[in-house]
Amino acid sequence: MVIFDTLGHASVNGKWLKSNLDASFKTYSEELVRNSYIGGMVVGLAGQNDYSHESFIEISNKYKNLFPIAGFDPLKELPDSLSLIKNLGFYGIKIHPRFSGIDLRNDQDKLIACFQACAELDMPIFLCSYFNCSLERMPSYDPFYELLGILKRCVDTKIIIVHGGGIDLMRYAELARFNENLLLDLSLVMMKYQNSSIDSDIKFLMQSFDRRITIGSDFPEYSLSDIKERFDYLSEGIAIEKKENIGFKNILNFLEISL
Repeated sequence: MVIFDTLGHASVNGKWLKSNLDASFKTYSEELVRNSYIGGMVVGLAGQNDYSHESFIEISNKYKNLFPIAGFDPLKELPDSLSLIKNLGFYGIKIHPRFSGIDLRNDQDKLIACFQACAELDMPIFLCSYFNCSLERMPSYDPFYELLGILKRCVDTKIIIVHGGGIDLMRYAELARFNENLLLDLSLVMMKYQNSSIDSDIKFLMQSFDRRITIGSDFPEYSLSDIKERFDYLSEGIAIEKKENIGFKNILNFLEISL
């Protein structure tokens, strides 16, 4: 089964957040090869593990099977800096609302300005859609509808909804269904909720929704071998054409990557 990893992580200092996991570029690249992936998006996180745009892409460029996504904090960086990021060679940006302390309701103006600038530059956004955390940091609004309000003003922006909306997977799937500039990434959600009813939802999407979803590992949180095993299980019985769409064609077409 051919897979291109939509969402892998590596860091400048080789560490992963505050864990003991190995997040070096070298390890991620070697794991892709070892598990027969044809490549992977290597995604940075703004403000984490010595991240800087220049350092991140300098290391990434040493590995031919890695395709870099810049970590971007729209509360600290201006939309004007996005053209610089694109000129460095990044394929897109990653926005992480929890880590950056972004409020989808009160920070809408900054998000809209960022999204619109990305549309003008044809720069896709990898947007984290997992909002669960400690009570004091949990949003007291529904992130789905706040995001919907932003997207209505940025209809030309290409967005990969990272982690599939978590337990709201089907709501985000229906959103992506009717909007060709949205793609739904199943990283985290296909691993975190094993043996729950979400397994049935994912199987349904793979059977009936194969042109709007894609597979990410969330490496180093999950191993690439475990992702392959889960994909094989969840896609059992579906046509090979659909597996290929989910496994690599959708993401490569969406990002206009030729291998």
